[in-house]
This record gives sequence, C-alpha cells and structure tokens, in this order.
Amino acid sequence: MFKQIEKLQQGAWPVIATVLVGTGGVLAHDAAQAAKAKDPVGVGASLAALVGVVVGAGCAKRENQSRRDKELGISDESGYPTINAGNFVVATKRCKDLDRQSEVLMWAPWAGFATAGATAIATAAFAPAAAVIGCIVAPTCMGFAAEFRKAGLEYDLRDAASKILEDSQSNPANVVRAACSFLGRQL
Repeated sequence: MFKQIEKLQQGAWPVIATVLVGTGGVLAHDAAQAAKAKDPVGVGASLAALVGVVVGAGCAKRENQSRRDKELGISDESGYPTINAGNFVVATKRCKDLDRQSEVLMWAPWAGFATAGATAIATAAFAPAAAVIGCIVAPTCMGFAAEFRKAGLEYDLRDAASKILEDSQSNPANVVRAACSFLGRQL
C-alpha cells in the first residue's frame, strides 16, 4: 500500500508543475483584466497568487529533482550528495540532463513569448500576452531550479572526480576516463 502511494507521489510532481504553469497563465490574465476594470484589489490578489504559483512551480521542480537524485543514488535519503566511483558516470549523465532541462525551461518559453507578443501587438489584444507571460514565468522559475541543481552537482562532481583520479589504480578504467573527461584532462 505504501509503495503504491509513494509511486503516486513520484508521478504527481510533474503533473503539479504542469497545473501550476496553466494556473500562472490564468492568474496573469486575471490581473490584466482586473487592471482594465481599475480594480486594485483584484490586481493585487491575482499577482500575489501568481507569485505563489511561481514559487510552487520552483518547489515542485526542486522536489522532483531531489527524488530523481535519490533514485539514481546520487543523493542519500537525507539529500546529501554521495558521488563516488560507483555512481560517477550516472551523475555526469544526470548533470547533462539537468543542463538540457534548464536550457529548455529557461529559454524556450521566451521564444513563445516573443511570438505571442508580436501577435498581441499586431492584433492589439494584450490579454493573451498577459496569459503567456504567466505561463512563461513558472517554467522559467523551474529552469532556474534545474540550473541551481546542475551547478551544485557540477561542484560535487569536480570534488568526486579529483578523488577518483587520486586513487585511479583502484577505480575502473571507464570511471577514470569519465572523471578525466569531466575535468577536461587527457589520460
């Protein structure tokens, strides 16, 4: 029973993040509509809710990353990094994956914003642009969470790589090659 609940929780974080992105778009649109109606309370409430959604999206991404790192053996149950020769190659792949995630989450939405902005200017309909901004801010926050995790993982990988190279005689050749490659050294 508990394992089923745990599996449900693991799958829930991406769904939560997706719902938060859509909610961000709706809240930004509501704030734009309240501003048109000259309703300062409505604008304030929508913008405060939008900030909550953005923070929630970042927290959902961070929680999902922590769960994934534990599954891969990069972190222990307390969340502390445990990178060694046994999981170094997996950790470098995870670092590359986080790099791709952060790039997509931080920059791709802005391309959509540029398109929506051009459309809004061409049609003089600014409410869709507000909704697009709301949808962009949440993934961008998630991109920053992935970028910060990648930076922390790179720091831990540098430390682990130097330890692997110091004791290269007892470590497998593929791990030593991966450590050299990560540090930019030649064998």
